[in-house]
Amino acid sequence: MRGGGLTVGLLKGGVSSATGFDLSPKMVEAASALASESGFSSTASFSVGDGATSALPTSDLVILDSVLCCYPDVSELVDNSSSAARRVYAISLPDSRRRLTKILRPFLFFQPAFLRGKKFRFFVPSADKIISQLKAKGFTKVYDSAAGFTWSVLLFAAPRKQPG
Repeated sequence: MRGGGLTVGLLKGGVSSATGFDLSPKMVEAASALASESGFSSTASFSVGDGATSALPTSDLVILDSVLCCYPDVSELVDNSSSAARRVYAISLPDSRRRLTKILRPFLFFQPAFLRGKKFRFFVPSADKIISQLKAKGFTKVYDSAAGFTWSVLLFAAPRKQPG
């Protein structure tokens, strides 16, 4: 999917506004261009930023789509990004619980030999640790895709804020 594709799809589906962050300036540029081409330049904004350390705007829906596979400190990323979720937190990830992923995971050790000179690395984070981390923060898992050989989509309801 082209950068910004999910965001534009959500806007076409009725989402009123969207803010996207990416570590890659090229992805931000591509997403901004797609939003503009699709007529959503006034309702979509994209910035270069790190979801683990940036101050993120509070949003009804926070999505990490194909992000957890490429970030070395998943715990920090999940902690910061989930704190921005008012209603729903959604993630897609290569699922460590899937049979094929369990077989492929040990081979990730050899990435440096095949990716010489490149900063990119692929990770298979522990889905169980992420689920436990979110449950400890008060999130409730409402959907866990059991389909697919390696990837899963998980949706969590954010904890209800107590009126104060």
